[in-house]
Amino acid sequence: MGTSYDPTIHWTSRLRRGIGLAPHARYDGTHSTFTIKDEAGALTSWLIEKGREAPTSWHRYPTYHIEVNTSEDKFLSSFCLDPRQVEKVGF
Repeated sequence: MGTSYDPTIHWTSRLRRGIGLAPHARYDGTHSTFTIKDEAGALTSWLIEKGREAPTSWHRYPTYHIEVNTSEDKFLSSFCLDPRQVEKVGF
């Protein structure tokens, strides 16, 4: 994403403090790990390049809420979500 990503703005995790960044100005415990308002379409374009279907009905680019989680093993291994993370999933 090049210069379209700025960790001081887009990294909305509570873990920011671990590397010396101040808590996100609007962090209230409900934010995803990353929140990216894709005003210029950089993330959307990257996703399309990687094979995602191009949106046809959008009038503007979306805001992406990206939740990052870890597992203890290989790529397809199990991982845990806490109830707040499950609530964020949109179906």
